[in-house]
Amino acid sequence: MVEARAAPGAAVISSRRLHLGARLLNAGVGARFLLPQTASPGAQLPPLRPPLLLDTRDLGFVQSAALLVELAARRPAIPTIVLIDPDDVALRVILPVCLAVYAVLADTEDLRLLGPLIRLGGLCGADRLQTIDPYWIGVPPIQRPPITLEDLEVLVALARAENIDDAVERSGVARRTFYRRLARLRAGLNLPPATHGTRIEELMTSMITALTRLGQSLPSGDATSPRA
Repeated sequence: MVEARAAPGAAVISSRRLHLGARLLNAGVGARFLLPQTASPGAQLPPLRPPLLLDTRDLGFVQSAALLVELAARRPAIPTIVLIDPDDVALRVILPVCLAVYAVLADTEDLRLLGPLIRLGGLCGADRLQTIDPYWIGVPPIQRPPITLEDLEVLVALARAENIDDAVERSGVARRTFYRRLARLRAGLNLPPATHGTRIEELMTSMITALTRLGQSLPSGDATSPRA
């Protein structure tokens, strides 16, 4: 059943309901808190009414990345604002891969900024999301992400898997295609090819570390903010 929201605001996916809920209430932002679904490994987004505020602060890289992959594939697109830890460079690097994300707000910023951002989401609409650049508030914008959506899908498949065979199955692509994409991803992160027998945990740790390193070296523009 799709949730109904009487007051203007956003659907919120967050593991910090009490803390974030108090801040949103103080900021005058209407919110309906939802939890990612876990019954199906391929679908985490619950039914919701856009826009979506995705609080990644305590979700962790893997679950945040999985939600971004799902949001990128959802049609019609769900206009999404991401709330992020400004020090989480690895996550910041992958945000532009998901074209549903139209705004990125540091968790350290005044949440009253969400008011104009939510109104902006209504003006953008699902059809225009792929043609606009996201607003970055409180964090340096990533202008040219070092990975693609296909790369991120490989990362998510690996993170959810117990071994490479499981990752290939979860990816939904042929084994040869998966290995080609994995090799391209690691090359793009300046990492050596994965060798037979390498543990999933080692692959993930090396790639997340490389994303952080690349994010710290990427050129960034000036953060922009919509007017209230």
